Amino acid sequence: MSDCPVYLEETQESMTARGRLSLVEAYIQGKICLTHRFKHILSKCLLCGACSDACVAGVSVHEIIQWARTEITRKQKIRPLKQLLLQKFLEQDTFISQLLRQGLRINRQLHHLSKMPCPPKTTFMDNTSSFIPESQGGLRVGYFVGCIANHFFPHIGQATIHILKDGGCTIYVPRGQGCCGLPFFNAGDLGKACSLAMRNMDAMLKQDVDYVIVSCAACSSYLKDYKKLFGSDPKAQAFSSKVRDISEFLANELSYARRLKDKPFPAEAQTLRVTYHDPCHLKKRQKIFEEPRNLIQAIQGIDFVEMNAPDRCCGHGGSFHLEHYKLSLGILKHKMDDIKETGAQVVVTGCMGCLLQLKEGVNSEGLNTKVLHIAQLIDQYKGEPS
Repeated sequence: MSDCPVYLEETQESMTARGRLSLVEAYIQGKICLTHRFKHILSKCLLCGACSDACVAGVSVHEIIQWARTEITRKQKIRPLKQLLLQKFLEQDTFISQLLRQGLRINRQLHHLSKMPCPPKTTFMDNTSSFIPESQGGLRVGYFVGCIANHFFPHIGQATIHILKDGGCTIYVPRGQGCCGLPFFNAGDLGKACSLAMRNMDAMLKQDVDYVIVSCAACSSYLKDYKKLFGSDPKAQAFSSKVRDISEFLANELSYARRLKDKPFPAEAQTLRVTYHDPCHLKKRQKIFEEPRNLIQAIQGIDFVEMNAPDRCCGHGGSFHLEHYKLSLGILKHKMDDIKETGAQVVVTGCMGCLLQLKEGVNSEGLNTKVLHIAQLIDQYKGEPS
């Protein structure tokens, strides 16, 4: 129970893994129907995987909850408004910016706490070439941008490109790519999730890249799961085997920590105290946690300090943040307390959802703390491209 961030806030048995699994079991046995209460309880799961990680029996609780959500959608469909918005994500990429802006304004009106800026007028894809050549002999990589980096944080996409170029990679940014499909999957819409997956696989695989690089932990985790989505399909197996999160790729394939150690520390720079937040989709789902730390600690002039419970969920959870806003902020409060105790000037993470959540926490509490993606930190301290 103590591992579930939602239970720690609400302390109701129905909000534990045991409580939710009991409900799903009762539904399978025909003892209960898909009531509003049943759906509400399942919607209050962050799918963070904390319960699955802690289960000594190895039960993948979040996958069972996900199955139940898919069953709800199969039987009762997604609510019309939510379906319309998701459909727009699939059909009109330009609609995403409008949706983000409008969603942010609605969030401000309802809660008066969001101080996040609106997305920029131009996207990452608007300002980036689809092919960025580099010296011969380097790796050929495809960059999967993701919705939030493309529309909300294009500077993070640019930082990722800078680092990949510094690593000698030839970079492809296919125009055929789109949303990874995770919002559809989490909503239980497997049809749309599969359509987006096929689109992304086709866009990347036709470039014959060595790796598919992703700068959002939620996206990289889900892209690796395409092989589960399509079973034994050889295309999905081939695609998923190429996917690497940016910190994983830099640490393991490029040995980038050695490069960072060799970069001189600017004489005019001051030592920077940095802490790191583990995204659930990176540590719990992909078991990647040493790699980002090794990269951060390799940077000259960084005083790295570990926060208490660095893998504690921040409470964002995609649409969870909008559907259960007060609960999301309650979970975030624990993370902010952990960050404040470190005295860090910068908190680093590797997931766009976490980045949004942490920025909101910092702004709401009036902290003088920067929130950076790991690609931003590395790009700022790597020096001139070698």
